Amino acid sequence: MTRRLFVRLLLLLPLVLVLAGWRTAPLYNPEPIPVPEGLSTKEVRKAIVDAMIKRGWGVASKKPGKIVAVLHIRKHTAKVLITYDTKAVVIKYVSSENLKYKKEEDGVEIIHKNYNSWIRNLASDIQSNLSAMALLKE
Repeated sequence: MTRRLFVRLLLLLPLVLVLAGWRTAPLYNPEPIPVPEGLSTKEVRKAIVDAMIKRGWGVASKKPGKIVAVLHIRKHTAKVLITYDTKAVVIKYVSSENLKYKKEEDGVEIIHKNYNSWIRNLASDIQSNLSAMALLKE
């Protein structure tokens, strides 16, 4: 390898490293979503499941007050735990495949930035469904 080629490759290395990391971001776990007064746990579960269906999430497992939701997009998989009652809905990261998840030494969790968008959309849809159900009950 010539010296000139070596220098060029060396100069490109920082660019490659930056581009490799530009698709990651700190892991987003949304704040608990408050449930409007008067909704039953059955109605809260329906609001969650309707939002999941709208966004393409499936159910990996369910128990009273808990749903493990899974999303498959191309080669990527995300799994979250959704806990709920008549007070709040909480979405927490469980695991993923091909989403570059990593826990840094300082405790910061990093993941592909698309995961954060998927979770924000799911949380927003759950919030909207809960609000709509509350309005329908009035």
